[in-house]
Amino acid sequence: MLNMTDIRKHTGLNRAEFCRRYSIPYKTMSQWEHGVSHAPSWYLELFNRYLSLMDENNEQKTQIEELNSMITSASRLSSYAERLKELNEKGYSENEEK
Repeated sequence: MLNMTDIRKHTGLNRAEFCRRYSIPYKTMSQWEHGVSHAPSWYLELFNRYLSLMDENNEQKTQIEELNSMITSASRLSSYAERLKELNEKGYSENEEK
């Protein structure tokens, strides 16, 4: 399980941004990160679950983007194949120029 420093760094936020976003007093976060006090275990568990879901979501977004790109490429190929078929049916060859 990640500690609060690792959790914050995983989000890509600096301490002030993290505190604002999650309504954590800056002093409290600073104490947690410097080991003066510790975040409650249930709090760490919540953040760890949250980050896990965010990572899964990012992975799914990446997969969706890859599939979208593949669909777009396939659609273009299909369009080109249809156009080539039309030209061949009209008697044009690939080497023929107009």
